[in-house]
Amino acid sequence: MAVVFILTLEIYVNFLIIPACFQTVISAGLESPSGLAVDWVTQKLYWTDAGLDRIEVANMDGTLRTLLVWENLDRPRDIIVDPEQQ
Repeated sequence: MAVVFILTLEIYVNFLIIPACFQTVISAGLESPSGLAVDWVTQKLYWTDAGLDRIEVANMDGTLRTLLVWENLDRPRDIIVDPEQQ
């Protein structure tokens, strides 16, 4: 199954079941989201917010949103996850 994520001032997902139909996954508490990474093993989304100086994670459906890092960051822009490293 192919999955497409779009990062603007919200995070959208489309599982390519209906090609032009995107579902909003995260819509609140974002100021300037920059980087987006998908951990396909644990089905998690990780993103950076350069405006709020934080890194967050949530399930791919937007549930269980958690703030991971919020101290000593200066405009984080990108993020990479390696699901094969534990």
